[in-house]
Amino acid sequence: MPKLDPVEERVLKTLTSSWHSGHPLTVSKTMALSEGGSPATVHRKLNNLKIKGLISFEESAKDLRIKNVIPTRKALDYFETLAACLEGAKTR
Repeated sequence: MPKLDPVEERVLKTLTSSWHSGHPLTVSKTMALSEGGSPATVHRKLNNLKIKGLISFEESAKDLRIKNVIPTRKALDYFETLAACLEGAKTR
């Protein structure tokens, strides 16, 4: 499991939830999220998440200037592991 600070975890959770519901967020929309802090902080956290292999940026087919933020398989595995840990704790 990659180590994430609380802001990285909140941003990743929001990105993954939005992506899972069929509405991936763009970099710009992600930077506007209030739960991530200032736009500069969110941008820094996006870079950290990319370096950790948890997100990738996908160019929009309609406009190459727009980048969607997509969770990687590693991010999905992270949440599956977290869910399994919570489920295990619940049964104790």
